Amino acid sequence: MKFQRICIPVNINWVDALNEDNTLKDISQLKEIYKEIDSSKEIIVYCHSGMRASYGWFVLSKVLKYPMLNFLTAQGLYWNLSNWKNERQI
Repeated sequence: MKFQRICIPVNINWVDALNEDNTLKDISQLKEIYKEIDSSKEIIVYCHSGMRASYGWFVLSKVLKYPMLNFLTAQGLYWNLSNWKNERQI
Protein backbone atom coordinates (compact mmCIF):
# COMPACT_ATOMS: atom_id res chain seq x y z
CA MET A 1 0.00 0.00 0.00
CA LYS A 2 1.28 3.45 -0.86
CA PHE A 3 0.89 6.13 1.80
CA GLN A 4 0.16 9.64 0.67
CA ARG A 5 -0.52 12.94 2.32
CA ILE A 6 -3.90 14.55 1.91
CA CYS A 7 -3.11 17.38 -0.47
CA ILE A 8 -4.73 20.78 -0.53
CA PRO A 9 -7.19 20.33 2.34
CA VAL A 10 -10.33 22.46 2.26
CA ASN A 11 -12.10 22.99 5.57
CA ILE A 12 -15.86 23.35 5.19
CA ASN A 13 -17.87 23.26 8.37
CA TRP A 14 -20.84 20.93 7.96
CA VAL A 15 -23.26 23.47 9.45
CA ASP A 16 -22.45 25.87 6.60
CA ALA A 17 -24.70 23.67 4.43
CA LEU A 18 -27.69 24.32 6.69
CA ASN A 19 -30.25 27.09 6.83
CA GLU A 20 -31.10 28.70 10.16
CA ASP A 21 -33.99 26.23 10.60
CA ASN A 22 -31.51 23.32 10.12
CA THR A 23 -32.81 22.39 6.67
CA LEU A 24 -30.39 21.83 3.83
CA LYS A 25 -29.59 24.88 1.72
CA ASP A 26 -30.64 24.81 -1.92
CA ILE A 27 -28.33 23.38 -4.56
CA SER A 28 -27.13 26.75 -5.87
CA GLN A 29 -26.06 27.75 -2.35
CA LEU A 30 -24.37 24.39 -1.79
CA LYS A 31 -22.47 24.69 -5.07
CA GLU A 32 -21.20 28.07 -3.91
CA ILE A 33 -20.11 26.66 -0.54
CA TYR A 34 -18.30 23.69 -2.10
CA LYS A 35 -16.94 25.54 -5.17
CA GLU A 36 -13.30 25.07 -4.08
CA ILE A 37 -13.66 21.31 -4.37
CA ASP A 38 -12.95 20.00 -7.86
CA SER A 39 -15.49 17.29 -8.68
CA SER A 40 -13.18 15.81 -11.33
CA LYS A 41 -10.63 14.79 -8.69
CA GLU A 42 -10.66 12.15 -5.97
CA ILE A 43 -12.00 13.68 -2.76
CA ILE A 44 -11.35 12.46 0.77
CA VAL A 45 -13.89 13.63 3.32
CA TYR A 46 -12.59 13.28 6.86
CA CYS A 47 -12.99 14.31 10.49
CA HIS A 48 -12.24 12.93 13.95
CA SER A 49 -15.43 11.04 14.76
CA GLY A 50 -16.97 10.61 11.33
CA MET A 51 -20.10 12.64 12.13
CA ARG A 52 -19.08 15.86 10.35
CA ALA A 53 -17.44 13.99 7.50
CA SER A 54 -20.53 11.85 6.95
CA TYR A 55 -22.62 14.98 6.49
CA GLY A 56 -20.10 16.41 4.02
CA TRP A 57 -20.04 13.07 2.20
CA PHE A 58 -23.85 13.07 1.98
CA VAL A 59 -23.97 16.59 0.53
CA LEU A 60 -21.18 15.96 -1.97
CA SER A 61 -22.28 12.47 -2.97
CA LYS A 62 -26.07 12.48 -2.87
CA VAL A 63 -26.95 16.14 -3.39
CA LEU A 64 -24.15 17.52 -5.57
CA LYS A 65 -23.38 14.14 -7.24
CA TYR A 66 -19.58 14.26 -6.90
CA PRO A 67 -18.39 10.91 -8.32
CA MET A 68 -15.07 10.13 -6.59
CA LEU A 69 -15.49 10.33 -2.82
CA ASN A 70 -13.70 8.54 -0.02
CA PHE A 71 -14.55 8.72 3.67
CA LEU A 72 -11.91 8.68 6.40
CA THR A 73 -12.30 8.91 10.18
CA ALA A 74 -9.63 9.77 12.72
CA GLN A 75 -8.77 6.10 13.12
CA GLY A 76 -7.73 5.99 9.48
CA LEU A 77 -5.96 9.33 9.75
CA TYR A 78 -3.93 8.21 12.77
CA TRP A 79 -3.06 4.94 11.07
CA ASN A 80 -1.90 6.84 8.00
CA LEU A 81 0.07 9.34 10.12
CA SER A 82 1.90 6.53 11.89
CA ASN A 83 3.07 5.26 8.51
CA TRP A 84 4.28 8.60 7.12
CA LYS A 85 7.78 7.83 8.40
CA ASN A 86 7.85 5.08 5.76
CA GLU A 87 6.79 7.41 2.99
CA ARG A 88 9.29 8.12 0.26
CA GLN A 89 9.43 11.47 -1.45
CA ILE A 90 9.51 11.19 -5.23
